[in-house]
Amino acid sequence: MPVFAANHPVPPRRIAFLELDFGRGGSLTCAINLAGEFVRRGLAVQIVCLHDRQPPPAEFARLGIPTTSESSRRIFEDRAVGALEKLKQFRPDVVVASMGVETCEGLRYLPPGVRRVGVIHAEIQMKFIPDHGAPLDCVVTVSERNRDFLAARFGSRLRIECVEPGIPLPAGGPRLQRAESEPLRVLYLGRLEDDGKRVRLFPAIFERLKNSGIPFVWTIAGEGPERQFLEENMKPGDDRQRVVFKGLVPYSEVPALLAEHDILLLTSDLETFSLSLHEGMAAGLVPVVSDLPGRVGRMVTPERGIRVPVNHVDGYADAIIRLHRDRKKWRRMSLAAMAAIGPECSVEAMADRWLAILPPVPETPVVWPVRWKLQVPRFAAKKRWWFSPPMRALRRLAARVHPPSG
Repeated sequence: MPVFAANHPVPPRRIAFLELDFGRGGSLTCAINLAGEFVRRGLAVQIVCLHDRQPPPAEFARLGIPTTSESSRRIFEDRAVGALEKLKQFRPDVVVASMGVETCEGLRYLPPGVRRVGVIHAEIQMKFIPDHGAPLDCVVTVSERNRDFLAARFGSRLRIECVEPGIPLPAGGPRLQRAESEPLRVLYLGRLEDDGKRVRLFPAIFERLKNSGIPFVWTIAGEGPERQFLEENMKPGDDRQRVVFKGLVPYSEVPALLAEHDILLLTSDLETFSLSLHEGMAAGLVPVVSDLPGRVGRMVTPERGIRVPVNHVDGYADAIIRLHRDRKKWRRMSLAAMAAIGPECSVEAMADRWLAILPPVPETPVVWPVRWKLQVPRFAAKKRWWFSPPMRALRRLAARVHPPSG
């Protein structure tokens, strides 16, 4: 922290979060939890989105987090300028951006003195970091594996930190144990996509569960491009073996959803920090997950859940079948899973970790530009003509009829 004169105390933090949109995912959930805790501590916070394709989740208003977004009917350059104007009005000392092609462009134009922090929740986001590290002051990953990869790539040219997310801890207390005659309730909570999540494995897992003859209820909560495929290929044979497509669940309703289930199923083949894994374990769900290194491997020990070799597709169903037939084992694992999620996994602890790594507040006032002179976006190297002034005017006209894609 810089040293200020006695008559000039350290200015309070003003933290802006730059997001692509309000689409659900780990990035937005983390922003809700982190910004909400900052607001609770009296820090000035603003969420700025480059698209208004979805309305802001109700959790932002409930937690008192100010949000703003740009119209998706505007071309990219106008949305970027609009977001920059909103940032200038808020005057943050640090901008925390979820890494992506559009958010990285926004970071390019922040004036000197405003710290730029890029956040990586998924491996695909790492490709958005320029080789030379600019215009970032710091990159924050949620997994040690990604931190180590980036540290090896950039060395001392770019500051890399790993800050594991936190979750709202439940009140606790024992879960109701189902009678052995009742079906266990299995939950998948996440985006319905095959890349990384591998949800196209679900029909094969479903068929093996059906063939076993055990009763079960499998809830699939989330949205994504694979939903239609899953609905077409996971049709139950009778009422004893049910699949429920829940759709997108508001974050405020997740605790109640977790309380209704017994097993959390995750088939990802990428090591990451899974918020749903931690929330599920805290609620007493027994995790059946891919056997991955890093955080997943450390959290899901043999006492707390079942790890399945990534390429052993039948193993996911076999683990659920074993838990159905051995309810005492399920109970032991459920209690151990709950006990594993302690105060270090809380939202409060996450906020402490973030405040410890944020760059210091600037000593001198930041001078914001009067006008924004946007350059050709970095992502437009092969279609620079598309962003030329004549084309920009034509795209604005077209945008009045059809929402632009970029």
